[in-house]
Amino acid sequence: MKGPTKHWRRVRQAALDRACREAIEPLAPLYTIHAAVCVFYLVGFLRFRLFDYTIDAGWLIAVQITLVVLAGILVPILTGSVFTLHFFSRRLQRLAND
Repeated sequence: MKGPTKHWRRVRQAALDRACREAIEPLAPLYTIHAAVCVFYLVGFLRFRLFDYTIDAGWLIAVQITLVVLAGILVPILTGSVFTLHFFSRRLQRLAND
């Protein structure tokens, strides 16, 4: 059986490169967003666990607690998205290197 022609390999490589540019590169900031949300959640969680805010609980503390809770909700959602993006990009890279 004959192998793929040179033209077919170039078309395949161009299609894989375009898929990478169109699908992977626009979602690359998701890694940075995920890291920032994780750090924000960790810092907020540790801050509220280590310090006592029962005396001066005001609206600023309520806003901070709300933001930390929101970050806590976003962490697992973004983790799934980052894992999916990572595995998809590795799969495309493996296909492109073949």
